Amino acid sequence: MKIHLGGSSKGYRECPELYKLINDIIKSLGHSISNEWVHDTNPDNDTVTDKFKGTLKGISKADALVLEKTNSSLEVGQQYHMGLERNLPVLFLCYNENARGEAVGTVRDQNEMNYLVDPAKIGLMYIADYNKSNIRALLSNYFDIIKEKHKSARFNLVLEKYLDNYLKDLANKNNTSKSDEIRRLILKDMEKR
Repeated sequence: MKIHLGGSSKGYRECPELYKLINDIIKSLGHSISNEWVHDTNPDNDTVTDKFKGTLKGISKADALVLEKTNSSLEVGQQYHMGLERNLPVLFLCYNENARGEAVGTVRDQNEMNYLVDPAKIGLMYIADYNKSNIRALLSNYFDIIKEKHKSARFNLVLEKYLDNYLKDLANKNNTSKSDEIRRLILKDMEKR
């Protein structure tokens, strides 16, 4: 699976070793990172626009998101929202030196998360407290859950420009993605049979 690893700039500046640890564990579990930025030797060289474009591109290629939210910020909320728009499962990780390995899938503090939670899509969001000793197990558990619960197939589709324009218009009109519109049209056709 392709995983988007995100978080806040402040969180990365304060604890780059945590981001690097998460990044490396994801890769050691056999997954790839959709936007490799954590091991950049000088991430502050990029402009805000470059960082945003990289994040957008990473999320658009991802099968799932892992967001480090110990230092919660607007950046984390934006990444979560972009993931939800694409129906991607999201794991929020909160660093806690005393974490006991709380099960992925539990909401640690619902009130803290109200501003991010979309009740219609709550099944896509998972939250876990982590530390350096339990992070591998939590990530492995998360990937097992999403393999089982969020099975989907990816494929490439080549369309004539007028069909692509039609899909773009539908997606803009319905505030969805082109993939959502294709899915909706297929399901509509299936209902007729």
